[in-house]
Amino acid sequence: MSDEHPSLREYVDRETATIRREIAKLESTIKETADIHAKAHEREHLMTDNAINKAAEALTLRLEAMNEFRDQLTSERGTFPTKAELIEISKRIEGMIDRIDTRLEKTEAFVISSQAQLSTLRALMAVVLLGLAIAGFIVQQGR
Repeated sequence: MSDEHPSLREYVDRETATIRREIAKLESTIKETADIHAKAHEREHLMTDNAINKAAEALTLRLEAMNEFRDQLTSERGTFPTKAELIEISKRIEGMIDRIDTRLEKTEAFVISSQAQLSTLRALMAVVLLGLAIAGFIVQQGR
């Protein structure tokens, strides 16, 4: 055949070579794209793992703080009196107040009684002094 018109075999070979070159370019592009996607996917997994680790650390810190708070409440609960203990203390204080009231009433009664006795003693002394004054006056008159 002439150079102007290639044979069917040459044409097919040339077209096949062209198609193979195009397929090789496409395969290269697909491989590059797949590599890019794989790297992006791997980066996404790393970022997800990082986020999960940070969330786990934050949760651990919160749980530790909650446990410390619970421990503090538990230890402080032992230092506070129970309701029954407060009721008992209140009853004891009321008893003390009642005894103090009774003592105060007795003291007030004693003071009132003492004041009455003192008034009586003063009146009696006044009568005795008056009697002595009269007796002294009589003795002086009789001389």
